Amino acid sequence: MPTPTSYRWPLYRRLSSPRVDWTPQLVACTLSISLVSLGLGGAVALAGTHHHALAYLVGSSIALALIPWLFVVPVQTLPIITLVVTLLVPTDIAQLPILLQGIAVGAIPLVIWIVRAPSYRVSSVIRMLALALFAWMVLGEIFAPLHTNRGVARMVTAAITLVLSTWRAPIGLKPASFRAAFLKITTVLGSYGIVEGFVFHRNVLFSSLFSHTTWWAALKDDASYRITTLLGHPLVNGTIFAAAAVLAASELVERRDQPWQAYVRLLILMGAVLATHSRSAAIALAVGVVVVIVFSRTRRKGQGNRRVILIISAIIGAAIIVSGLQARDESSGGRASAAFRITVLKETRETLNVMGPLGAGPGQSDAYRALRQLPGWETSLEDSYAEIAVSLGLVGLLLMVGLLAAPIVVGLQTPLVVGEAAALLTILVDIAGFNTIEGHTSVLVLIALLTISILTGVNLNRAESEGEAHTDPRRPARGLLGSC
Repeated sequence: MPTPTSYRWPLYRRLSSPRVDWTPQLVACTLSISLVSLGLGGAVALAGTHHHALAYLVGSSIALALIPWLFVVPVQTLPIITLVVTLLVPTDIAQLPILLQGIAVGAIPLVIWIVRAPSYRVSSVIRMLALALFAWMVLGEIFAPLHTNRGVARMVTAAITLVLSTWRAPIGLKPASFRAAFLKITTVLGSYGIVEGFVFHRNVLFSSLFSHTTWWAALKDDASYRITTLLGHPLVNGTIFAAAAVLAASELVERRDQPWQAYVRLLILMGAVLATHSRSAAIALAVGVVVVIVFSRTRRKGQGNRRVILIISAIIGAAIIVSGLQARDESSGGRASAAFRITVLKETRETLNVMGPLGAGPGQSDAYRALRQLPGWETSLEDSYAEIAVSLGLVGLLLMVGLLAAPIVVGLQTPLVVGEAAALLTILVDIAGFNTIEGHTSVLVLIALLTISILTGVNLNRAESEGEAHTDPRRPARGLLGSC
């Protein structure tokens, strides 16, 4: 009689079979998505001019053409499409139509992938956390003191990226393939960021995409130039480059061949983090590298030497980054930013005192504080966890933190995805320094991809272990010596 193990082991062998070559499809999809990225980027650029109606028409046409196409392409290509769209489609919520404000474009291929693909078995604890968070979000939306289109869009994005992706982790993403694609894209962007930040001191290629945003003018007050690349806000650049640098550090310790290629990639990504002049990204990077050093358990020749190289590089890199951040620390903008973040806890506490346990409603923290004219309402809460506390209440904050932390716990226990778990932890540390959840929802898609990669690695590791247990003739059978 078939058992769950008898299904999972053939699935693992089928996913890892070298006879299935998706390279042509991946190349075609990458080229297609690149064209779509240019189209959407052009639409956003037009939105900053008097051609707003034309931008709406261009963006809508591309979206209508893209969505049916996502139901036709091989389902195995949807994870890469999601990653490419998330990293290479430059969008800013202030310039999108009001109905789309707050939605991450990468959530569209992500939800189609989740719907089309079969799912892995997910821990009952993670599923319960996801269900509880979704129920709390729905209650918060029903009883919210105000409702905005942007808040609803943010709730939909969070439901897709944080709840649905963990409740039903889709099959089709190989951790190694995701890691390779993510590192290749971010290395190219990081190389451009280094040239942008330390050579030209301006975004030569993409400045027209962001010059209309609300944060662009504020960058001129900084003592040092902060890169924007194709990712937009310097803090978003810091988050993504820090996560990529941690994955590169994991590659340096774990990969079998070409360790110097991984080392060069690590240096490039650390340089990109330095070019953002983001203090929270620097702290998060340090935490992620320490986790990689402590938890990497692969037993391969030369791994000890690579670990030593990583430790020395981390120390040197930390010294360079700290010295590079001194100019920002001493600038008026840097001091004002630090002082403002100190007041976040006080403003959050004052907001929680005047609202109910369900919070202001998903994605409504800024709107609620502006409606009630609460202290500091003119600016966003520069802390993602403070935003969540205001939007969902303390219970919602605990549920979301638990749901985000659970994959990290299981990932650090699985050698295959220690790097992904450390990268996810890096993001969670970094977003405590700015308003990611409501202000930059594309980061939520990256969190979802890392979570799915971790859950996939855990399932593949379990399937491999159970398959070896069934095929190893030296292992005693259950019911005989194995049951003693």
